Amino acid sequence: MILQKFRRGLLGRFVKFGVVPSVLVVVTIVGTTTYLNIISKFADLRELATSHAEFFASKRETGNQTAIGTLFAMSLALENGLYANKAGTLRYLQSVAQANPMFGVFVAYESIGALPKNSTDTGAANTVTIDKATDETGRFAPRFDHDPTAPESILLRTMNNISESVLYKSAMQNFSNGNPRKIIVTEPHMSEGEMVNEFVLPISIDGKFVGVAGITRPFSAAVKAIKELALEHEMNFLLLTDKDVFVAAYAGDPSASEQTRATFEGLSGKPLQKTEWATSLGA
Repeated sequence: MILQKFRRGLLGRFVKFGVVPSVLVVVTIVGTTTYLNIISKFADLRELATSHAEFFASKRETGNQTAIGTLFAMSLALENGLYANKAGTLRYLQSVAQANPMFGVFVAYESIGALPKNSTDTGAANTVTIDKATDETGRFAPRFDHDPTAPESILLRTMNNISESVLYKSAMQNFSNGNPRKIIVTEPHMSEGEMVNEFVLPISIDGKFVGVAGITRPFSAAVKAIKELALEHEMNFLLLTDKDVFVAAYAGDPSASEQTRATFEGLSGKPLQKTEWATSLGA
């Protein structure tokens, strides 16, 4: 199929972008009417898709480098005294989140390495706040996210059962294998209604694994940009990762039905192979 060749060409071109494969993105455009229409406009579509794919990939990569630098700074701060001060950790994480409006930040202590649940200091964060950042097992696992309903507001949440997550177990495994500075990057996935991926790094004190520090990066900017492009060009846009997972899609074709629009907008987080485009866009 012509779209298969189109997609493979884009994948080959953008392998150079990204620290790890999961952050690579590819834009493909589905023609607005018939297969003949796709063929007749293929050259124009390829040029348009290629330029936007390059933009998304390079912009995402810039943000990834910022996330990695921020994550290393968080880890070093925790390993050099901050870990023992829960209230100070909360203030530090909140300031990092405020300085990076496109990031969510979190830490999770190992139960055996965490201080008692009621540990506090004389700083602004009191015991009540620390309790809010501690799960029912006594694990200190705060996460700061930006409130989508109030741009200037930061939300503090507790990550429950974090020790059972793939990202936490992977960080522990890396540490055990002698890779304490290897960053875990999760595949893009849906979390609380939006597409995100996480960057996670083990925390090491006195040669022991004592928890993880992490950053959450949403794809909200890419989702917004896909919608704007689709409406501008009056075409249907699809944004996928190199692992064949939809990040965003929008039907900009003016003749598209409401059902078609709903189908496109519901693609985020779905594997390509489980959609109607598996044949036309699949490898």
